[in-house]
Amino acid sequence: MRIGIAVLALLLTACGAADTAPPEESGATPPGPTAPPTTGSPTGSRPPPTAPTTPPGEITVRGVVQQGVEPGCLVLTGSDQVYLLVGERARLEPGAEVQVRGTPEPGLMTTCQQGTPLRVAEVRPG
Repeated sequence: MRIGIAVLALLLTACGAADTAPPEESGATPPGPTAPPTTGSPTGSRPPPTAPTTPPGEITVRGVVQQGVEPGCLVLTGSDQVYLLVGERARLEPGAEVQVRGTPEPGLMTTCQQGTPLRVAEVRPG
């Protein structure tokens, strides 16, 4: 019986020693938080800001705003096309020479029956 107790004590001691071995000896990684992977520059600084770009699909048209053939409709005649101005129209009046940035929406249904609908994003004096 003493031999069995001695063997059991030896096994328990050996198991406990394996759990407390330093990570480099046991091959295990130490518990605890890990640093997140780094990306970008080695110093962690942000890249320099870039100049604003026009979103895909947007165009800029310069021309004179005109009253459309239907009441309440405004159109902008550019160099080669007529655009129906929809959306932001706060600074748009017939006769104003403007530069309009927006997205053409040829499938948009309107009651104006004139020009390609242009969803206005920005209006500047032309």
